[in-house]
Amino acid sequence: TIESVVCAVIYAVCRMYGFPRTLEEISEVSELAKRDIGKTYRLIVHELSLRVPLMSPRNYVPRFIQALRLSGKTQ
Repeated sequence: TIESVVCAVIYAVCRMYGFPRTLEEISEVSELAKRDIGKTYRLIVHELSLRVPLMSPRNYVPRFIQALRLSGKTQ
């Protein structure tokens, strides 16, 4: 569907530019199944021969710190 393509592109762009977003987060907002977004994402990456880097766990640390309301010193 068009919605799954849009969600997959948003996920790809987030990964390409280092914005830590998960398929689950995109799925919750779009109300589409995580599985459908993931399939469409893989199709787009394959068809367009995109090189999408893996997300480093370090990218998620600031989000966890903020969610847990910890200090910058802890980070």
